[in-house]
Amino acid sequence: KQWYQRRVRGEEKNVPSRAARDAEIAEKEGRPPVLSSALAIYRHVSALASGCGSTTMGIQSEGQFGTTPGLIFGFPVSVSEGKVAVREVGELPENLQTLISAQD
Repeated sequence: KQWYQRRVRGEEKNVPSRAARDAEIAEKEGRPPVLSSALAIYRHVSALASGCGSTTMGIQSEGQFGTTPGLIFGFPVSVSEGKVAVREVGELPENLQTLISAQD
């Protein structure tokens, strides 16, 4: 997971294509990307069913963190009784703001 953390902190400049990301996941985690996708789906369903104080979930934006409303984006969320709420995390670092702006 450190390879992803480096990218988020801005130590790497480019966001890879889906194919490049999938190849990197396969290399770093030793499993096919489809299994990583299946694990993400499982974690989403588990959080919805059981609740979760803090996770990341792909949901439709309402403009949080400067994202474009209507865009599907990975947000920090909490889940309680099946209800998903985007968590406030304070000021975002400039490199994350730049990545969010690039998503449009």
